[in-house]
Amino acid sequence: MIDKGDLPESRRAVLDGDALVTALNRRFRTSIEDAVVDRRTYSILKPANSDDLIREEDFVKDERLPYWADVWPSSIILAGKLLELEGAGRTALELGCGVGLSTLAATTAGFDVLSTDYYEDALDVTRANVFRNLGLSARTRLVDWRHVPRDLGTFDFVFASDVLYEKEYALLLPIIPR
Repeated sequence: MIDKGDLPESRRAVLDGDALVTALNRRFRTSIEDAVVDRRTYSILKPANSDDLIREEDFVKDERLPYWADVWPSSIILAGKLLELEGAGRTALELGCGVGLSTLAATTAGFDVLSTDYYEDALDVTRANVFRNLGLSARTRLVDWRHVPRDLGTFDFVFASDVLYEKEYALLLPIIPR
């Protein structure tokens, strides 16, 4: 058994990333989708069919659907805009990271990104995709906009795409700390 505490951060990220990708491939029927952003291609590991993730109890609880599990055209456009920015030395918060495409672009642009989502599975997939594409560990946090954690922090830049599916969500956004 390897004591990961004795390994350099980059090697720990590889071990954690490999284990996470393996776990996701066991938990879901997965597929790889290439997302072309400008001249860069990101290889996105994702659930093969988001309909497989629909759970009646989630929908009954708060009409939750697994929107996170797809690469949306708006995320490709946002990723392109993020790649145009200079993020070195700046922090960023992503609201609703989904499969992690925008997180990948912001990280590539140099931002120190905290990726948030309402689904643990989305956070796992985002971490896996940052590892698979960039060889880095992504910082993620489970966040419910109805109960934004007071210790979320402050950020130089906040971004999101395709997250306002319900009118109630838009009403919650002003409470995000500035």
